[in-house]
Parts: sequence; C-alpha cells; structure tokens
Amino acid sequence: MRYPSAVDRNIYLAYIRKENVLTAKRNENHQQKLDAINLNWDLNYPESLVELCIKIIAENWSTLPLFRSIIVPENRSLLADILDFETLQLSELTAHIKVDPLWKRMYEIKWPMISNVKNRPWIELYMEKYLSEFLESLRPVDVVPEKVKNLIELCSPFVNCLTIDRLEVRAATNNDTINDHIPFDIILENLNQLKSISITYDCRTIGTQFYLTCTNISDNDIKKFARGLTQTDLREFKFHSSKLEPQMLKIIGRALDKNTSLVTIEMQNCRFGDAGLISFCSILTHDSLPNVRHLGLSNNFISSEGASLLANILRRRKIETLDLKLNPILSDGANEILALAGIVELTSLNISSCSFDEKVEEALLFVLRKNNKLRKLNISINKLGEDLGMKIYQELAYNQILRELDVRGAGISHKTKRLIDGMVLENREKNNTIHQ
Repeated sequence: MRYPSAVDRNIYLAYIRKENVLTAKRNENHQQKLDAINLNWDLNYPESLVELCIKIIAENWSTLPLFRSIIVPENRSLLADILDFETLQLSELTAHIKVDPLWKRMYEIKWPMISNVKNRPWIELYMEKYLSEFLESLRPVDVVPEKVKNLIELCSPFVNCLTIDRLEVRAATNNDTINDHIPFDIILENLNQLKSISITYDCRTIGTQFYLTCTNISDNDIKKFARGLTQTDLREFKFHSSKLEPQMLKIIGRALDKNTSLVTIEMQNCRFGDAGLISFCSILTHDSLPNVRHLGLSNNFISSEGASLLANILRRRKIETLDLKLNPILSDGANEILALAGIVELTSLNISSCSFDEKVEEALLFVLRKNNKLRKLNISINKLGEDLGMKIYQELAYNQILRELDVRGAGISHKTKRLIDGMVLENREKNNTIHQ
C-alpha cells in the first residue's frame, strides 16, 4: 500500500470547503468525520500510471531487472515494497540494487530481533550475516568447492567482518575419529575486503552423533585455516572457545607473522597454556606484528612463567589494552604484568581472577602513583585484603587519570570499596568535564 504524503491543491479546493470546516466546528453532531486509521482508503482508488508501471517491472524483474533507471526515490521505495525477495536470487539483487532501504527491509524480515547497532550499510550487514549462517550450517560432506567459491565471490565486496559462532563436524566412522570441518582456505583467500574475523570451531548441537573429541580441531583444519589467513590483511583476529595445541599455535603464528595491519589479537578460552604461548611467541621476531595494540588471552591456563614471557615480549610493542583474566599467573606473574604497565603505555589492564595476593602491593601501588596512561584496571576476585585496600585508596589521591577500578571480591571491606569507588568516580567526572 502507498501512503500519501501530500494533497494535490485541486483536490483540496474541490473537496474541502471553507464553509464546511466552519460548520463542522459549530455543529458537534456533524456526521462527516475523517477516518484516520482506515488503511483500506485506496482500495477503490484507481492506480496511477507510475504505479502500474512499477508493478509490471516487479512482475518481470527476473527477465528485465530495472532499478537504477528509476530516478524518483518514492518510486524506488514502492518497487522495493512490491518485490518478492523469496523468489529472487541474491546475485540479481546485489548486481542491481545497492540502496539501503531494500536491504534494511530484507535484513529485518530475515532477522527481526537484530538491529543495526553498528551504523553501517545494510547491504554489508545482510551479506555478512547471510554468509556466516551459510558457513555455520554447511556440513563438511556437503562442501562443493566451486559452489562455495562462487558464493564467496558474490559476497566478497560487502564482507568486512566474518563471525563464526559454531561449525558442523564430519561424522566419525569406525576407523576415523579425526575431525575435519569445512575448508577455510578457499573461504578466506576469496574474501578480499575482510578486515575482521571472529571464529570458533565449537559445535552447538550434535544429537545422536556424539563421540569423544567431537569438538576437537584436526591438524588438517588448522593448516587450511592458516593457509587462508596468509591471504588476508586483517585488522582484528579473534579465535575463541576451541582448544588449541602448541603446534597449532605455531602454525597460526607463522600465518600472522608478516601482517603489518593487525591491531587486535584475541585468543580466549583456548586452553593452550604456557606451552602454546611459547610456541606462538617462538615464531615472532622483533619486526613481527608491529601495530598490535589490543591483546586478549583470558582463560588459557597461563601461569607465572607464561606471564613473564609475555611481559618480556610486550615491552617491545606499543600495546594499549591487555586482558589476562582467569589465568593463574599468581603473584609473581602479576608483578611482571604490573611492571609492564609502567613501561608501555597501557590504557586498560584486566588481571581479574588471576590468583595473586598482597605480594603485588609494591608493583600495584607504583602503577597507581606513577602511571599517567592507565584508565581502566580490573584486579577483582584476588586476595588483596583490607590493608592493601586502604593503601589503594590513599594512592588514588595522586592519580587523576584512572576512570575505572574494579576491586570486587578482593577481600576489601564495603566501606573501603565505597571510598575507592568515590575517588574513581570523581576522576571520571573531572575528565568528562574537561572533554566537554
């Protein structure tokens, strides 16, 4: 249905009389009323020639797809409302229609619960989500390389970010329990505009086909994935919720080693431990990954030894944010990381739930007093104690930069925690006032 946005002057003069309006105002029982919620007002209204032409275009879209030649935006919107997307091929739509209203409508019909929170073109959001769902539901036995490659090439101009939250696994046979997933080499090497990838090899459902190690990654999987990585120029690399063996980290490290555009690396919940971290770092040289600013390694069983190795490597990087939560680095490892905060220009540090205690007092207080870059610090769920809590509060008097400090579950009383939160809130308000 087409909603009118204006009234023609001749229609207004023909149907709206000044005396009728005045009479209606004087007569409260006047029967002629405007039915503003009647959405069927134009059922018997003859369609204009423009509307008839647009309907013909929509009916013959498969044989003669016209869109760019329709100049008036209102007519384009009407065509977008009439087209039946269920019967049209994606290749036809991407070739002829780039405007946002149509892709917004398609996106909201297919995924009504997801909104455009990133403020990006709707065609990009649609193609990224469409490709992600296709790959997540694709079974390894159903992979036809030529068909997959054709779809990737169709989506490639619009895919900047690829998010994979699950993958189907190959069913095991009696003589073979090694998992193979879909080959990511042919996928990544054809995504020319890809700048960010977030992936897990975990599966969401497996039903009656369950077997031990069904969520493991095979050597063949990781080799194909790394081969595809070497063909990309990523800014963000996120690998999560899949167990990575040390040799797999070495393969991934070799694939990312020469990437000068990489800014963010996140490998969270991958359980590789110190051995995996050592394998990954053994590939890196002084010139490797020069522009990495954000590093996330939470919940990977990293100990104090791994934390010490990491601190030594990051001293030569311009790292800004570091997330090591849920790693048992103990007090020795925490001291190494806090010392790092005094060397590099860290703006955010998360060492929550890292099993350290009051032995970090000297390093922690030094960071609070001397560091003029750190804005966010999370040291929650550690055994700091009330005495150290009071010293933290006292040191905050010399810190005008820190805007977020989380000390929950650290053995600090509610009274001291309120004092600490008050000091941090005061810093935040001062900085907000300055920037305004």
